Amino acid sequence: MNSRWLRAVTALALGGGLALAGPALPAVGDHSHPSVVADIEVGDEATLIARGAGVIVPVEVTCEAGATGFVNVQITQARGRHVANGFGFTEVACEGTTQTVEVLVTAQDGAFKRGAALVEAHLAVCPEDFFSPCQSDRDVEEISLSGAHP
Repeated sequence: MNSRWLRAVTALALGGGLALAGPALPAVGDHSHPSVVADIEVGDEATLIARGAGVIVPVEVTCEAGATGFVNVQITQARGRHVANGFGFTEVACEGTTQTVEVLVTAQDGAFKRGAALVEAHLAVCPEDFFSPCQSDRDVEEISLSGAHP
């Protein structure tokens, strides 16, 4: 009887230990997907076009070859008591190197003017296999808006 009791306690202890360790173990068929590179940086200066109705914003994007990048850029600029806002979007065919992409931002609440503006840029990079998770990066900078686009 003593040996039965010992076996029962041992079995319960081992079963309980495995039950607690189970969530920490990988599930059958679970695979680790490599992460995709996603890096974005806004340039120091952007170019006003169409009398401030738009701005061309240079953005440096780094993402893994074969992946697809999605760039969103928002500009906010104080204009006296008013604020000018704008938004732009572009898709990037990633090449595995740093690329400079020009994003057209169109004014929404009044024209932009020469001077300082706040730019927020987001990059989402999704691998071509569609099974790995997308990666993202963000950059916020105060930049200078100037001149006409050549």
